[in-house]
Amino acid sequence: MLSNLLLLLRCFFAVGEQDNSGREPQFDVSLEGTLAFSMQSGWSQDVDNAYEDALVYVTDGAATICFHSSGHGNPAVASIEILQIFNNAYQRGPNAPPSQGFVWRSVKRVSAGAAKSGYGSDFQANLWGGDRYWESDSSLFLPGSVVSSLQTSNSIANCSAYPNIYPEAIFQSATTTDPTQTISYTLPVQANQNYTVWIYLAEIDPTITAPKQRVFDILVNGVKIFEGVDIVGLAGAPYSAVFLNATVLVEGRALMLTFNPVIGRIAFNAFEVYQLIPAEWPTVNQQGNKILMLCHQNPLCLLFVQ
Repeated sequence: MLSNLLLLLRCFFAVGEQDNSGREPQFDVSLEGTLAFSMQSGWSQDVDNAYEDALVYVTDGAATICFHSSGHGNPAVASIEILQIFNNAYQRGPNAPPSQGFVWRSVKRVSAGAAKSGYGSDFQANLWGGDRYWESDSSLFLPGSVVSSLQTSNSIANCSAYPNIYPEAIFQSATTTDPTQTISYTLPVQANQNYTVWIYLAEIDPTITAPKQRVFDILVNGVKIFEGVDIVGLAGAPYSAVFLNATVLVEGRALMLTFNPVIGRIAFNAFEVYQLIPAEWPTVNQQGNKILMLCHQNPLCLLFVQ
């Protein structure tokens, strides 16, 4: 049974040429009874918008995915993947797995300086990493931006230390810029929601060998979430991975992740941003008949039991 497991649920959506006469449908997707994705008008015009994933903690023996029409047309899904990762991955505190009580909707997952985007399997990652999709940031900068990439073939220590399993390749590239330049990423988000930001770092520049040679601040919407980040100082050596995490409330509709130089040039390797969606209250047994009726009325409701 799928009980007390942390899962990565991934969906690829389609227009549904036959069912929807070639017209783009609008629909919502609920995971474990909690609204996670809303496929709004225009989603099919951008390949990145036809893909969604989220982390879900399953406790009741089944992973449930429901599709609800929210505008017009029939919900259309091309594929669904369910991948298990370690229960205490992404742990924000010492006592409980972080995904309990939340659906973690992926907002952006970036491998900075990567030559191309790819899944964990493309990077020879351990299967327990969830085969997450890592997007290269090469297309995220405006034309003329003063950015460049660092690359290494050296091994990176601690990149796949239990329970956080990451592809070594995301630490073997980095984005950097001129000493006085700031780097920012602006991500559209839902207002008045909590977002958890994960930063992945390893010093791969052979000219940086000791602490205090590269120091920078990391901000979200102008507020410092990490001050005086010194990769070698934190990791104890070059070519060794460091993970940083902070959770922030975003009141507006944009999350701006900014790296500001303090000493030397900025260089960072990867980041993830998740929206923390509070899980809906589970339905008690007495409500079972009502739930079955609603599922039959929905265009598509899938129950996965192992």
